[in-house]
Amino acid sequence: MIDTDLICYEQDLKEVINLFDGGDNLRIRHRFNDKEDRLVNTITVNGNVSAYGNLISKNLSDIERKRLIKRYAKLSLYKALVKHFGINHPWGALTGIRPTKLAYSFIENGEDFRSIFLDTFKVSEEKINLLSDVINTQKPFYKKKISDFDLFVFIPFCPSR
Repeated sequence: MIDTDLICYEQDLKEVINLFDGGDNLRIRHRFNDKEDRLVNTITVNGNVSAYGNLISKNLSDIERKRLIKRYAKLSLYKALVKHFGINHPWGALTGIRPTKLAYSFIENGEDFRSIFLDTFKVSEEKINLLSDVINTQKPFYKKKISDFDLFVFIPFCPSR
């Protein structure tokens, strides 16, 4: 299915492949090169090679750097598969992510999420409009404070008990 040197993100890359045909008939090779200020993903799909580079800030935290490595690896694979199949999906390269959370992160940084979603993530206009409607509906309820926190409680479920 996929041969990648980013083993920790292999499952995330498989999610992208599943958008297309599951990858059963594909030979995909992914190679990652991390330079100081640039991430380069080289994708080979059935012998056709595509390389994608992304400039990044040198002053990122380790968490943010890892987040961008995963984001750009998935995005590069998506672009290579779009090129191979000639198919764009409505949510573009967004898999395994809540689109509102990503949109809010761009909004909080003073960026226009609409153009980023359209140009970078290849999300359709229809889905971007839907996302805008959701964000506008949430405005009265969405307030982020430093003193607030999120709590996730995981309750394991075992069918044999």
